[in-house]
Amino acid sequence: MRIRLDDGRIVDAVDLQIVGPNTKVVDFPLNDGSKLEIQITVQAAFRATDEFNDVGEPVYQVKQVINARMRDIPEPFYGTPSKKLAIKPAPRGPEIA
Repeated sequence: MRIRLDDGRIVDAVDLQIVGPNTKVVDFPLNDGSKLEIQITVQAAFRATDEFNDVGEPVYQVKQVINARMRDIPEPFYGTPSKKLAIKPAPRGPEIA
């Protein structure tokens, strides 16, 4: 397998298998009482062959998806939506007699 490094070079790499769950959720409490929830899903991991960083560690590349959302927002922070959503009527099909 070959991967493209951050510097643009294409190098040989080993496709690594994820052992165990590939998704982790972490909550960060904020000082206003709400929580920031971050969900990380690792889709793939690779180790470059014969490529090392400045301290001699092998170079890894990870494909991931990161989702963030707010949780437990205190009631006093809710308000009127800033933008009204237009509600469109459902499309009508052919009339049946």
